[in-house]
Amino acid sequence: MDWQQTAALGIVVGTAGVFLWGKLRRRHSMGSKPFCGGCPDKTPPAKSITYRTRKGQCPEIIVKLK
Repeated sequence: MDWQQTAALGIVVGTAGVFLWGKLRRRHSMGSKPFCGGCPDKTPPAKSITYRTRKGQCPEIIVKLK
């Protein structure tokens, strides 16, 4: 194998390792952690996010609390 094949194989192995590490790292459950700093009965206000764009204009993002 020349150096280009070795480099390509290293990139593929590194990418596969990153994906596997992410899969193994996300094993904890989010439901067991209290939300809002230890007060599970209080929930944060719901948010509504609107994203509007028009051709030739800047995009507009509107966040409203419900």
